[in-house]
Amino acid sequence: MAVSLLTGQVSDLCLGKPALKSLSISSTIGDALLALKRLGENFISIWSCDQHHHNLSAVDRGFKECQCVGKVCMVNIICFLCKEENLSNPATALQTPLSVLIPTSPCLVRHLEPKASLLDAIDLIQEGAQNLVIPLESSSKTSSRKKLVQGTLSNISTLHNNNRQYCWLTQEDIIRYLLNSIGHF
Repeated sequence: MAVSLLTGQVSDLCLGKPALKSLSISSTIGDALLALKRLGENFISIWSCDQHHHNLSAVDRGFKECQCVGKVCMVNIICFLCKEENLSNPATALQTPLSVLIPTSPCLVRHLEPKASLLDAIDLIQEGAQNLVIPLESSSKTSSRKKLVQGTLSNISTLHNNNRQYCWLTQEDIIRYLLNSIGHF
């Protein structure tokens, strides 16, 4: 029974998870602050391309895929703004690119396909990943929601590669799933 539990797909853990709202890594600290305030979210994901809301062909993009490189929360912004050099000139600090808030370790955020096994997700977490980015399965109901979210703020998007939405899976999500499934063991 435990073997069948570990062969489940990570998409099962994404059911009911909201789509990631995101900004480009070229956005500013001020953009992130405004987005977090308007959306009422705890964090916003940061992506390494600025093609979220442009209708470029694959040739124009050079087949470059967008990658989630991290997330920023209000605490990150407040800590950055409270540094002595930023307190003396807050306007300049708010124009700083978001890239200064993203950790340099590339393994903290990892992408995983929805058909990957739960064991694959556990392996990535054991390798140091704190967040897994999983594509959400599309439905007709989410397409109208996508337009609504994108119309709210012009630089915030929930759509990424091939107009797909993504969600986070954290270490806590996987542990919670395993604890809720303890009866199977």
